[in-house]
Amino acid sequence: MASTGVFGTGGAAKANSVICGALAASFSIIAIWEVTRGLRWLNTVIGCWLLIAVFGFDYERSGMVSGFVAGLLMIAMSLVRGTVKQRTGGGWKALLPHT
Repeated sequence: MASTGVFGTGGAAKANSVICGALAASFSIIAIWEVTRGLRWLNTVIGCWLLIAVFGFDYERSGMVSGFVAGLLMIAMSLVRGTVKQRTGGGWKALLPHT
């Protein structure tokens, strides 16, 4: 999100960076908890989008490099798995009676 101000990117590229940055930050914060850890995969999707978007929008050279690196880092960080300390919920097994 900050790269648009630093590198002077405007237009659709700026809107794309701001929206992707806000979504990535939100999903990252939500995915901190073990129950919602699966949301980290949405950051993988956003990272892939950033890799593609730098070629489709009117990014300047420095903004293009920044967006590409940010996309790669988001993908790499979303693939890191943490240790599961406790299991929560029971899914369908908890709702269905035992037979």
